[in-house]
Amino acid sequence: MSENITSKSAIELNRSFTSGELTAEEITKAFLERATRLNKDLNAFISLCPELALQKAKLLDQRLARGDDPKSFGKLAGVPIGVKDLINMIGTETTAASNILKGHKSVYNATIVNKVINAGAIPLGKLNLDEFAMGSSNETSAFGPCKNPWDLSRVPGGSSGGSSAAVSAELVPFGKEQEHKISFDFPRILSYHPLAHSALLVLQFCGVLIILIAKLP
Repeated sequence: MSENITSKSAIELNRSFTSGELTAEEITKAFLERATRLNKDLNAFISLCPELALQKAKLLDQRLARGDDPKSFGKLAGVPIGVKDLINMIGTETTAASNILKGHKSVYNATIVNKVINAGAIPLGKLNLDEFAMGSSNETSAFGPCKNPWDLSRVPGGSSGGSSAAVSAELVPFGKEQEHKISFDFPRILSYHPLAHSALLVLQFCGVLIILIAKLP
């Protein structure tokens, strides 16, 4: 059952939740289980936040159960998401994959995090990256290199290797990352498998592209 859930795209998951086919808690638990199990080899997540994720999932389920209009939940309602560990999210550590910031707790949400949460997304945790996003292979993280899910002997690209690896391995259907001129996320760019990804540009500022990686339906 959980494998069927995690193979769904973000659009399919949203439809399954709003139609009542699946609860947000069922969706969240399926992705948390898969992420916990496979992250030991991939190291795509620096940290998971199951309590926070399940809390948000249960709130969505409560709203649906009391008859609230699903259209008011947002287009990402019931969809798990991973957030690059360069981006602040309340209740989590934001380390930028560096020991210098280890233990640093975010005191506010970044604008992009607020936007996806307000759209109903369920953050599962913080994704691996090159330390301070300076790299193109995700091998410089203080928490260990991220692995390419298609071949563990290869790199996933970077600096947002955790984002591309997590989406490619179906640990999340959506990943939040940033793209610099030196960034390369090979599973997303080079994959010809049905799990090929699309990138949605949501912000360009000072030469940095803020994008979302998502699996196509």
